[in-house]
Order: sequence, then structure tokens, then C-alpha cells
Amino acid sequence: MNFYDIDESTKMNLKAYLPEVMKHYKNVPIKGHDQKYMVCCPFHADRNPSCEIDPIKGVYHCFGCGASGDVFTLVAGEEGLDLTRGQDFQTAAKIIADIGGIDLKLKDGPGFSGIKVPEDDAPNGADPDPAWDYIPSEDVKWFQGNANQTNLYKYLCCLYPTDEVNKVFARYQVGGVYRNGMSWSMFPLVNTSGHCVDAHMMPYHADGHRYNEHKWRLKDLNGNAHRAPWPLFGEHLLVTDPTAPVGLVESEKTVLLATMAAPDFIWLATSGKSNLNAERCSAIRDRECYLFPDVDGRETWRAQGTAMAAKGFNLYWAGDYITRHATGDHDDLADIIARCRDHTQGTSNKE
Repeated sequence: MNFYDIDESTKMNLKAYLPEVMKHYKNVPIKGHDQKYMVCCPFHADRNPSCEIDPIKGVYHCFGCGASGDVFTLVAGEEGLDLTRGQDFQTAAKIIADIGGIDLKLKDGPGFSGIKVPEDDAPNGADPDPAWDYIPSEDVKWFQGNANQTNLYKYLCCLYPTDEVNKVFARYQVGGVYRNGMSWSMFPLVNTSGHCVDAHMMPYHADGHRYNEHKWRLKDLNGNAHRAPWPLFGEHLLVTDPTAPVGLVESEKTVLLATMAAPDFIWLATSGKSNLNAERCSAIRDRECYLFPDVDGRETWRAQGTAMAAKGFNLYWAGDYITRHATGDHDDLADIIARCRDHTQGTSNKE
């Protein structure tokens, strides 16, 4: 499969072809590209125009049924594509370009920004290196099927609409299980080839607080003697957008909250304060990356970030934002977001 150079400018250009794509799939009339206009919604039985199309931003929204999205999500829905997969994102872009009658520039080399692009659909695409043990994809899927029964899922649904929580859980392939009297959430660490290197498992209380314990799935299976190089949590999403800025935090739960609060970033987690280093973060060396440390990890991350910057990482310090908005010595970005969503109860969300 060809891979195309889809930078932010190209992406915005493709979004502008929303009217043509709407007409192609839904027979919705084109009424220009210079301003918003209303049409009868193609997603429900609509007698009066209730769907707004914004060709400038390339988005649509129905005030009747609530359907909304952009040209990429429209194509993905019609073609059965998963935009979190690199190849599916590329396929959607090519479809939009063909409908719009434009050519996409082929990407030089094998991947985006030095990141390996899977040769086939993840997670069953490129054959895994036999030297490494991986978490079986069916194992990940089984845990995903139990995600909505976990305390963490139910807690996040108190802060955000259920459909948003479902989307972010699916995006990060988060799963769960009830074991030993506790509700465990499972956070798979999937690399850019689509293989699950390991899964971080943590139990949560009903109020969103984490128990003071955790474990790793691969160790449960075979003692992790042959674990592949450890990726960041969420690293598999880097191939879906080569230009989006990266927000880096310590905990996986913070990634989920931050993704819903600031979706323009690709949010990743180090799964521990000490894991901010050049080896663990090699996939983001060429990315614009913002560091959001926990309050009690600011000095550690500042020193580690400085060392990484000296090795060529493109890092920006966001620790001052945490300092300004924190109310406790152990706060993190998750606490700040949770308070913004539920300020009347003063919910604390510390990992």
C-alpha cells in the first residue's frame, strides 16, 4: 500500500471537500464552500433542514439527531474504517482526495517522522518478531469486552458523556476484569506495529481512586522473559496523525481524561515517573511534545526532559500549567481536569 504525506495543511485541505463527500455518499446538495449552510440531515428522517455543514472547517452537525463529525469520520463510517489505524486513515484520505479530484503526495521512505508504519492492519498485521513475546490480540479483545463493567469506566462516565468515554476506551483499547474482589482496568501498551508488548493492570475504587498496587499482564502469562522494547501507552496512535502535537503524562488514566478534554493532542503516558527517557520515548523524538508532569514529579521530569532535549527531542515544558492549577502536592493533570468537570463536588482524581 502507498503511504501519503498528510501534513496538517493537507489534512485541512481534504476537510474542505466535505460537501463533495456528503453528496457522494448521502446525495446531499452542494451549496458552496464559502459559508455554512443547512440541509436535511441524511442520518435521520428529517423534514426540515437541521444539519449544518461548515465547508470552511470541514465539519457537520445535526441539531436534530446530534450526528456530527468531519469528512474523515464520514468516510470511515461509510467504508467501515478505523481511523486509529494508520492504514485506514491513509485509505480514508485517498478516498476523499479521489472524490475531490486532487492528488496526494507520496511519503518518502517507509514511515512518518521515523516511525514504522505497519504493513498491514494492526494488531494482526506485520508478523511479530519471534524473539519477543506479545500479549495475544484475542486476550486484549476479551478484556476490552469487560471495560464498561469497571469502576474506572463508570467513574469517567460521571464526568463525560458515555459515548465519549466509549470512544476513548476503544481508541486506547482499554479493558478490564473483576478479580480478587477488585475492579481492575487493563491498559495495553501497543507499539506502532500494532502489537501489544504488555498491559498495565490497576484496580480502581468506585470514586476513581486507584488501589496502591498494580501488575503486568505478560508476567502473569509467562514471566516476561522475552518482552519486546516497551512503548509508551498510546504509542500506536502516532501513525494516525503525523503532525498532531503530543501531550506526555505519567499515568494511563490521565491520558483518557486529557484525550476527552483536549482532543487535538495525541496523549501518551510513560506509565511511571522514571520512564521519561530517550529509550522509552524514542517514537516521539521527531514530534512536537509537551511535558505535563505530576506536581511531585516536576523536578525529575525537568531534569530528564533537559537531558532528552540535548539528544534532539523537541520538548516543551508544560509544568507551569500544572503548578498554576494544582491544589495539592500530589496533583496531576487528571485532578485538574476532573475538578473542571465536577467542581461543585471537588472531586479528586489522583492516581
